[in-house]
Amino acid sequence: MGTRIAGIVPDRPKPLVTVAGRPFLHWVSRWVESQGETRMVLAARHLSEQVAAWAAAEIRERPGCRMIVCVEPSPLGTGGAVVNAASTWKDDRYLIVNGDSLALASLAAAYRWLDGDGTLDGVIVAVRAADAGRFGGLDIGDGGLLRGFHEKRPGAGLINAGIYLLRSRLLDRLAPGPLSLEQECIPFWLGQGARIGVVAADAPFIDIGTPESLAEADAFVETFLGLWDDPSRLPPTAPARQGGQ
Repeated sequence: MGTRIAGIVPDRPKPLVTVAGRPFLHWVSRWVESQGETRMVLAARHLSEQVAAWAAAEIRERPGCRMIVCVEPSPLGTGGAVVNAASTWKDDRYLIVNGDSLALASLAAAYRWLDGDGTLDGVIVAVRAADAGRFGGLDIGDGGLLRGFHEKRPGAGLINAGIYLLRSRLLDRLAPGPLSLEQECIPFWLGQGARIGVVAADAPFIDIGTPESLAEADAFVETFLGLWDDPSRLPPTAPARQGGQ
């Protein structure tokens, strides 16, 4: 619903807020495409007709990029939206990305880790932030495996970038319906013994969810535009160390 920025952009869904002359979702989807993913499912609910119209226009502009808009019958939360969207496009694994934030990192190491370890159920992407207090942090154990999330703490640290590589077997454990990916799904999976790795990057990160961060979004895209134009320059990810440093 984008309630925190609704007073600024009351007439459109948050991922379609204009940033550097294009809807923010344009920049997110171009980054997704730079990671080798050309099939995208857009989970939509609020003002979903606008998302569908944007996707149709974007496909015409970017040959080879395929998008499906999956409209939720009722609000499903982040986890329920993922389960619902995955039902429209069956695969062995999914790259899941928030529509209102972006970390400009290369996921090559995350894909290699997941592909090379059949016991690994998924990988979460984290970025190092000078002030992790607003976002909360990650509790990382031996071998870079996620143990859980911890409360917001002031100071530098790793934050969840809202980017996940998850095997479909994790989603198969969830019943359809409203769920929070961070607050319900991931703790549930960890409680069942799931092995979820964490990769970290020193990468530019933006979240347009507040008036303050939205005001910085134009400059963010303009500053790092070269990373979209030349994805080979994207900062690399690597398995995180225990303790989340």
